Amino acid sequence: MTITQSSVPEHVPVPAKDRRILIVEDDAATRQLLSRYLASNGYSVMEAASVASTLAILSATRFAVVILDLNLEDGDGLEILKSGKCASNATIVISARSESTDRINGLELGADDYLPKPIDPRELLLRINRSLERRPGGQRPTSIVIESERSEEHT
Repeated sequence: MTITQSSVPEHVPVPAKDRRILIVEDDAATRQLLSRYLASNGYSVMEAASVASTLAILSATRFAVVILDLNLEDGDGLEILKSGKCASNATIVISARSESTDRINGLELGADDYLPKPIDPRELLLRINRSLERRPGGQRPTSIVIESERSEEHT
């Protein structure tokens, strides 16, 4: 069976208050690409590039989705997960690391899913929408972790 673009709906209606996404990515081009794509699909997007700024933002604002790169300009994105600031969020890891130990580590830290990079933004959108759709009453928050392809910098 072949699934075509037209047979897979990209947009699943989600309550307005659950349409806020925080993209934490040190690579500006990736961050801007994801931001534009998700905004064009009805999400309200904020951006951060460091552990420190992300922790500050998460202390003040609740998001439906947090997209989190692991290799940030001031440290490892896993520290954000370990901090507990994303404790109420489901987590999807998107990483250049594809070894089973990396996937297990991400899952042990609270990830609900693990996707290898490079990713298709459409697949990311579908996974976000499905995560939101599965929430009881459409209210379960989601985090997505993105691992930079420069994984050897923070091992």
